[in-house]
Amino acid sequence: QRDCVVGGVAYIYSKIAEPGIIEHYKKGAVAIGELMGYESDRLLAIRDLFTSAGIPCHLSKDIRRTKWEKMCWNCVFNPLTVLIDDRVAKALDHPEMMAVIRQIVGEVAAIAATLKVPLPLDMAERVVKASQEIRDIHTSMYDDWKAGRPTEIDYLNGYIVEQGRKLGIPTPVNEALTAMIKAVTVKEPTGQGRVRIEGAVVQQVSFDRATIASLPAEHHMDVSTVMPGMKGQGIRLEGLLDIPALAIEADHVVFHASDGKYSACLTLEQAREHGVLVYELDGAPLPDTKGGPFRLITPGLGDLCANVKSVARIEITKGPGRDTRQTTCPPGS
Repeated sequence: QRDCVVGGVAYIYSKIAEPGIIEHYKKGAVAIGELMGYESDRLLAIRDLFTSAGIPCHLSKDIRRTKWEKMCWNCVFNPLTVLIDDRVAKALDHPEMMAVIRQIVGEVAAIAATLKVPLPLDMAERVVKASQEIRDIHTSMYDDWKAGRPTEIDYLNGYIVEQGRKLGIPTPVNEALTAMIKAVTVKEPTGQGRVRIEGAVVQQVSFDRATIASLPAEHHMDVSTVMPGMKGQGIRLEGLLDIPALAIEADHVVFHASDGKYSACLTLEQAREHGVLVYELDGAPLPDTKGGPFRLITPGLGDLCANVKSVARIEITKGPGRDTRQTTCPPGS
């Protein structure tokens, strides 16, 4: 219940250096308060405990407002430091950023006010002023991103967006920040059920069955027209290879099986003209027993045909790549 909890806010910059080791860089104070606003004996006891440990502890008469004030800071500098890939100072030193900060804080304040926690009208200016003494830090979100950990974006700006939708309050800037942070920090899915185009490309891309099925219809084909008895869908490599920007001088494509044992190398022209990636059989994902989830076939390529089951990687190369094929295709392959 609410009366079982004392609210608290920490003002600290620290990192988990390794399990059991915390590196403390800046500040180191806390604010505590009863959620209902009164000053209780337990509140004073907690304050004395912090004080005896050498940790400054402030009693807040409105801990909900104190928490929302920190929320404003977090919603501003956590995502901004990730997007600019730098410290707090980089955001503070550009005058144009002040208008952005006001919009972020304005949306947070609108949500807080609707939840009956009014914030000062100059909250954005307070956020900037409070940041000057810690301008040389990275934020916890930045540290999580660089360490490959999930960020707290859903509980900061994402929470503001969620509350805005419930309350009918527009939060376009926080929504944009949430989307951009996820695009920057969320790792690309890998593993079973995905195929990745990599190598001599400007940016690698990966696809699952649903993504491939959503590509333009002109690139898809009924594979029964080239493999009698197999009622399924495939996508022509011509359409798939047009998605990533290929490096200059890229001229070959290597198709790697997921086990790493088998691969086939085609010229870029051969792959575009004859390559088909089968991804569906009878309206369902191509099963492993049929070479799924993705299987390369090259109808019309004659003795140079390539048939690679369980394709997991499509590697673009400059010059020929690894090829484990027999010289000619076995009958019925």
